[in-house]
Amino acid sequence: MRKFRKWAIFRAFHEGESRGVLLQSLSSPKKDRSKRPVINLKDLNAYVPPYHFKMQGLHTLRDILMEGDWMTKVDLKDAYFTIPIHQSDRQFLRFFTGSQDFQFNCLPFGLSCALWVVTKTLKPVLTLLRELGARLVVYIDDIQVLAEKRKTTLKL
Repeated sequence: MRKFRKWAIFRAFHEGESRGVLLQSLSSPKKDRSKRPVINLKDLNAYVPPYHFKMQGLHTLRDILMEGDWMTKVDLKDAYFTIPIHQSDRQFLRFFTGSQDFQFNCLPFGLSCALWVVTKTLKPVLTLLRELGARLVVYIDDIQVLAEKRKTTLKL
Protein backbone atom coordinates (compact mmCIF):
# COMPACT_ATOMS: atom_id res chain seq x y z
CA MET A 1 0.00 0.00 0.00
CA ARG A 2 2.97 2.33 0.52
CA LYS A 3 3.52 2.68 -3.22
CA PHE A 4 -0.15 3.54 -3.74
CA ARG A 5 -0.18 6.01 -0.88
CA LYS A 6 2.46 8.18 -2.49
CA TRP A 7 0.24 9.37 -5.31
CA ALA A 8 -2.40 6.88 -6.45
CA ILE A 9 -4.67 6.84 -3.41
CA PHE A 10 -5.46 8.98 -0.44
CA ARG A 11 -7.41 8.60 2.77
CA ALA A 12 -11.07 8.90 1.88
CA PHE A 13 -13.18 8.79 4.97
CA HIS A 14 -13.28 11.59 7.47
CA GLU A 15 -15.58 11.85 10.47
CA GLY A 16 -19.05 12.94 9.38
CA GLU A 17 -18.59 12.04 5.70
CA SER A 18 -20.46 9.35 3.83
CA ARG A 19 -18.29 6.33 3.16
CA GLY A 20 -19.61 6.09 -0.40
CA VAL A 21 -19.13 2.77 -2.16
CA LEU A 22 -16.56 0.43 -0.61
CA LEU A 23 -14.81 -2.07 -2.85
CA GLN A 24 -13.34 -5.32 -1.58
CA SER A 25 -9.57 -5.29 -1.14
CA LEU A 26 -7.16 -8.16 -0.66
CA SER A 27 -3.53 -8.90 -1.37
CA SER A 28 -1.76 -11.25 -3.72
CA PRO A 29 1.80 -12.56 -3.22
CA LYS A 30 4.50 -11.37 -5.63
CA LYS A 31 7.59 -13.34 -6.70
CA ASP A 32 9.74 -11.47 -4.18
CA ARG A 33 7.30 -12.52 -1.41
CA SER A 34 6.03 -8.99 -0.89
CA LYS A 35 2.31 -8.44 -1.30
CA ARG A 36 0.55 -6.76 -4.20
CA PRO A 37 -2.65 -4.95 -3.22
CA VAL A 38 -5.65 -6.08 -5.25
CA ILE A 39 -8.90 -4.17 -5.39
CA ASN A 40 -11.90 -6.19 -6.58
CA LEU A 41 -13.70 -4.04 -9.16
CA LYS A 42 -16.08 -6.76 -10.36
CA ASP A 43 -19.24 -5.16 -8.95
CA LEU A 44 -18.30 -1.71 -10.28
CA ASN A 45 -17.40 -3.11 -13.71
CA ALA A 46 -20.99 -4.38 -14.04
CA TYR A 47 -21.99 -0.71 -14.46
CA VAL A 48 -19.19 0.27 -16.86
CA PRO A 49 -20.04 -0.18 -20.55
CA PRO A 50 -17.59 -2.32 -22.54
CA TYR A 51 -15.32 -0.55 -24.99
CA HIS A 52 -14.10 -2.47 -28.01
CA PHE A 53 -10.91 -1.64 -29.88
CA LYS A 54 -8.06 -3.37 -31.68
CA MET A 55 -4.88 -4.04 -29.77
CA GLN A 56 -1.48 -4.55 -31.29
CA GLY A 57 0.66 -7.49 -30.29
CA LEU A 58 3.23 -9.98 -31.53
CA HIS A 59 1.34 -10.40 -34.81
CA THR A 60 1.91 -6.69 -35.54
CA LEU A 61 5.60 -6.95 -34.67
CA ARG A 62 5.97 -9.85 -37.07
CA ASP A 63 4.37 -7.78 -39.85
CA ILE A 64 6.65 -4.71 -39.54
CA LEU A 65 9.94 -6.31 -38.48
CA MET A 66 12.60 -6.09 -41.19
CA GLU A 67 15.89 -7.95 -41.47
CA GLY A 68 18.65 -6.13 -39.60
CA ASP A 69 16.26 -4.07 -37.45
CA TRP A 70 17.24 -2.89 -34.01
CA MET A 71 14.61 -2.87 -31.29
CA THR A 72 14.25 -1.30 -27.91
CA LYS A 73 11.40 -1.52 -25.46
CA VAL A 74 9.91 1.38 -23.55
CA ASP A 75 7.86 0.37 -20.52
CA LEU A 76 5.56 3.14 -19.34
CA LYS A 77 5.65 2.09 -15.73
CA ASP A 78 2.46 2.87 -13.82
CA ALA A 79 0.81 4.39 -16.91
CA TYR A 80 -2.61 3.79 -15.40
CA PHE A 81 -1.75 5.90 -12.37
CA THR A 82 -0.90 8.95 -14.50
CA ILE A 83 -4.52 9.31 -15.63
CA PRO A 84 -6.61 11.23 -13.07
CA ILE A 85 -10.16 10.35 -12.03
CA HIS A 86 -12.61 13.24 -11.79
CA GLN A 87 -13.21 14.30 -8.18
CA SER A 88 -16.93 13.43 -8.31
CA ASP A 89 -16.21 9.87 -9.51
CA ARG A 90 -13.62 8.97 -6.88
CA GLN A 91 -16.34 7.96 -4.43
CA PHE A 92 -16.90 4.86 -6.59
CA LEU A 93 -13.26 3.83 -6.19
CA ARG A 94 -13.13 3.60 -2.40
CA PHE A 95 -11.83 0.57 -0.58
CA PHE A 96 -11.09 -0.47 2.97
CA THR A 97 -7.82 -1.95 4.13
CA GLY A 98 -6.43 -2.34 7.60
CA SER A 99 -8.38 0.20 9.61
CA GLN A 100 -8.68 2.94 6.98
CA ASP A 101 -10.72 3.81 3.91
CA PHE A 102 -8.88 4.93 0.79
CA GLN A 103 -9.93 6.03 -2.67
CA PHE A 104 -8.15 6.16 -5.98
CA ASN A 105 -7.52 9.58 -7.47
CA CYS A 106 -6.21 8.00 -10.67
CA LEU A 107 -7.20 5.19 -13.02
CA PRO A 108 -7.02 1.84 -11.21
CA PHE A 109 -5.82 -1.29 -12.95
CA GLY A 110 -8.77 -3.67 -13.17
CA LEU A 111 -11.45 -1.16 -14.12
CA SER A 112 -12.97 -2.63 -17.28
CA CYS A 113 -12.50 0.55 -19.33
CA ALA A 114 -8.95 1.22 -18.06
CA LEU A 115 -7.15 -0.48 -20.95
CA TRP A 116 -9.24 1.47 -23.46
CA VAL A 117 -8.57 4.76 -21.61
CA VAL A 118 -4.79 4.18 -21.52
CA THR A 119 -4.73 3.21 -25.20
CA LYS A 120 -6.77 6.25 -26.27
CA THR A 121 -4.68 8.57 -24.10
CA LEU A 122 -1.45 7.38 -25.73
CA LYS A 123 -2.82 7.46 -29.28
CA PRO A 124 -2.06 11.15 -30.15
CA VAL A 125 1.56 10.85 -29.00
CA LEU A 126 2.07 7.57 -30.84
CA THR A 127 0.47 9.03 -33.97
CA LEU A 128 2.91 11.94 -33.90
CA LEU A 129 5.89 9.61 -33.44
CA ARG A 130 4.73 7.50 -36.37
CA GLU A 131 4.31 10.63 -38.51
CA LEU A 132 7.94 11.42 -37.67
CA GLY A 133 8.93 8.03 -39.06
CA ALA A 134 9.00 5.84 -35.96
CA ARG A 135 7.93 2.24 -36.31
CA LEU A 136 6.18 1.25 -33.11
CA VAL A 137 4.30 -1.71 -31.74
CA VAL A 138 2.28 -0.88 -28.66
CA TYR A 139 0.81 -3.38 -26.23
CA ILE A 140 -0.94 -1.63 -23.35
CA ASP A 141 1.91 0.35 -21.74
CA ASP A 142 4.83 -1.40 -23.46
CA ILE A 143 6.18 0.16 -26.64
CA GLN A 144 8.54 -1.66 -29.01
CA VAL A 145 10.58 0.80 -31.08
CA LEU A 146 12.04 -0.56 -34.34
CA ALA A 147 14.65 1.07 -36.55
CA GLU A 148 17.27 0.13 -39.11
CA LYS A 149 20.05 1.64 -37.00
CA ARG A 150 20.78 1.24 -33.31
CA LYS A 151 21.34 4.99 -32.94
CA THR A 152 17.85 5.72 -34.26
CA THR A 153 16.17 3.51 -31.66
CA LEU A 154 18.06 5.31 -28.90
CA LYS A 155 17.08 8.75 -30.22
CA LEU A 156 13.38 7.96 -30.22
